[in-house]
Amino acid sequence: ALAVALLLMAACSDDSNDNANGADEPAGVSACDLVTTEEATAAMGKPMADGEETDTDGGTLCTWFSTDPPSEGLDSPTKLEVALLPLRPSAQQLIDTLAGSPEHRVVPDLGDLAVAECTFGDTDHCSELYVVLGDQYLAVDMGNFAWPADYERAELLGIVSEVAGHAVLRVRK
Repeated sequence: ALAVALLLMAACSDDSNDNANGADEPAGVSACDLVTTEEATAAMGKPMADGEETDTDGGTLCTWFSTDPPSEGLDSPTKLEVALLPLRPSAQQLIDTLAGSPEHRVVPDLGDLAVAECTFGDTDHCSELYVVLGDQYLAVDMGNFAWPADYERAELLGIVSEVAGHAVLRVRK
């Protein structure tokens, strides 16, 4: 979640150097158009409500919440977030930094560059994925879940990769 916040801040940056690359809002594509509720439900293995879209500076964020009650000890239900944002230099730099770190995982055959951010020093605990697609990028994030009650750590990368795969196909249409 921290990297999503950092990448969203980078995408929303008003730094004149960041805006110099001319990346504008992705034409005619919103984050909620990239993954269906059925695909989100299948990937998450939980019933998900329809996505809720939020505009960001230059892009969109879609959030699906599980209709199951939260896991024990959590205040809100499991969620899935997909953002489609312009790839500004600050976001590219952060993605490149993640890709160069042995604590995170580069995911082959997904976009121009795909990097999973792994946490807790565990390269199996990767619930955030960033996919570069030309002059824009996807950010896919799972949140509000418990392990192993909801998911095993080793499942996380497969889930965000599956969701990203659906989104990449629709962005590249």
